[in-house]
Amino acid sequence: MSRKRRVYGPSGCRYSIHNRINDAEIMRFEDPLVAQMIFEVFLEAKKKFNFQLNMATVMGNHNHKKIKVNGEGTQISKIMHWINMVTAIRYNKLTGHKGRVWRERFTSYIIHDWSYFINTAAYIARNPERANL
Repeated sequence: MSRKRRVYGPSGCRYSIHNRINDAEIMRFEDPLVAQMIFEVFLEAKKKFNFQLNMATVMGNHNHKKIKVNGEGTQISKIMHWINMVTAIRYNKLTGHKGRVWRERFTSYIIHDWSYFINTAAYIARNPERANL
């Protein structure tokens, strides 16, 4: 069965994005150095690509981002490919892990209205507290 095609929004579109690590039994993001590295990659990506990082959180086995794509031709897939590639390389180097870091394709949802924007922001903000992090 083929996977669903990714849906892209227009320039200026906001997305809620999350992705999970490959093996939660072995790998964790709870080390403060790992979380810091992931945030640094997010900030580097902002400089490289034309988007705004509205919100982000790094959990033990996944992360959430809310971004706004600013310009024509800036695709969420290109941004996330770079972020996932760089974080995987750096995670493996930092921890000595070998192999795949991300479990599957990232999941993204277009934020169509203000209500959904507020709800996703609240979810991302409360997620670490609910997980006792």
